[in-house]
Amino acid sequence: MIWLILSTLSSLLSIFLWIREELNNSKFNRSKLAYPIVFILLSLIAIYQYFQLTEIKEIKTEAAVISTNWPKLEEIKFITKGERLGIILACQTFLEKHKSRFPDTYSDFQALKKGRLGDYKSKTNSSDKYAEYEDLEDVCGAAITIINNLKK
Repeated sequence: MIWLILSTLSSLLSIFLWIREELNNSKFNRSKLAYPIVFILLSLIAIYQYFQLTEIKEIKTEAAVISTNWPKLEEIKFITKGERLGIILACQTFLEKHKSRFPDTYSDFQALKKGRLGDYKSKTNSSDKYAEYEDLEDVCGAAITIINNLKK
């Protein structure tokens, strides 16, 4: 990657020096400038696209690493409350880190989490605990699905 940047910068520098020399030349031909300008623009577009693609690959790799030991959706019923909370918090942290890239996903997950789990206070009533366990299952399933879709 460093070589890409250095070679592009050196090419751009040589083009700018050539343009400066041509401008000082008394027999200046404006059509000669079109090719270097097009080359510069295409180079800048290519570099921008490269960095965008690199960022997407890094996000996919990070999502894959986070979810390596997570259960499949069918197995959520068999994991503990703490594991469910861990998955939810890991997904929340991941989405928070990449909030600028996935703003809608981040806000939707926050709304889902807040709507289903509220403020994370543990329930004392047994029927509330059962409902909380189901809510954790739903939010955990959503978290796993979000991260799995970002891996693809």
